[in-house]
Amino acid sequence: MGKRILIIGCPGSGKSYLSVELSKKTKIPCFHIDNLYWNPDKTHIERDELIKKYNDIFKLDEFILEGNYQATLEYRVKYASTIIFLDFSLDDCIKGIRERTNKERSDIPWIQNEEDGEQLIDWIKEFDTREKPVIINTLNSFKGEVIILHNKEEVNEYLKKEIE
Repeated sequence: MGKRILIIGCPGSGKSYLSVELSKKTKIPCFHIDNLYWNPDKTHIERDELIKKYNDIFKLDEFILEGNYQATLEYRVKYASTIIFLDFSLDDCIKGIRERTNKERSDIPWIQNEEDGEQLIDWIKEFDTREKPVIINTLNSFKGEVIILHNKEEVNEYLKKEIE
């Protein structure tokens, strides 16, 4: 069995960027949870339907699955060989959100506007206290490879190593 990579982290940390670049370099197919879960009208599918979509991905020998949907993290971890956690600072994540506002992206089915961005910024301000403890607990019990990257420089160094 090949590499089965989960990329998780706070919104704005660059999960999508890393997943796309890693996919280009490794030729491993990349999937974005936001595209699986959300509809273009900003409604979402039911959890059971999302699990079915995951199961189609998990049938592959290799995949990169990025996203931080906490409600399915424990389920996704069962199928991973590697977890990459982007543990960026709050300031870096907020900057990442602001930089992507009003830009078309391949990882979500709509263009994020300023209002979306501000709502997301409010949400990520609580990431370290609400989401991160669950992630750390998950990483501590994970039996596969864990990679923690703290900033864009570390991401770029990781990507360089993946070429070699």
